[in-house]
Amino acid sequence: MTESQVNVASMTKEDFAKLPMLEEGFEGFDPNKDTFGSMVIIPTGEMHDSGYQCMEFALIDMDEIPICRVNGIADVICIDGIGGYGVRGITKAFRSADGTRVVIPHGWSIDCLPCGYLRLFGCRMRLERPYWTSSTFEVYAEEDKK
Repeated sequence: MTESQVNVASMTKEDFAKLPMLEEGFEGFDPNKDTFGSMVIIPTGEMHDSGYQCMEFALIDMDEIPICRVNGIADVICIDGIGGYGVRGITKAFRSADGTRVVIPHGWSIDCLPCGYLRLFGCRMRLERPYWTSSTFEVYAEEDKK
């Protein structure tokens, strides 16, 4: 896509297919520190060993402009990590005043774009490595820096 990129809601399946793949050295987005606003789930048509279809994902910025595609071999999306415990995991979860471990909830939503793809959104997101080599794709809500 060029500087005159289109809003994600007006994109066709062909537009998504033209997005560049996120790879080592990708310019303009650093998956180790940059966040994104939503993620579009794109079926690849390839079957995983599990018997489920593989997916790739289009990362969308906070202004609803596409950044890139990523992965392509995942058959599972783990939202807020495996088990939903967030990037910190249950062993590092926040503790309440009485010492109980607390996982901070996040508001996740899914809608269906006009082209038929599903979009995951609701909070500022980030990826966790290995984001392009794993069959389990993990996406996390960005935690407040408080």
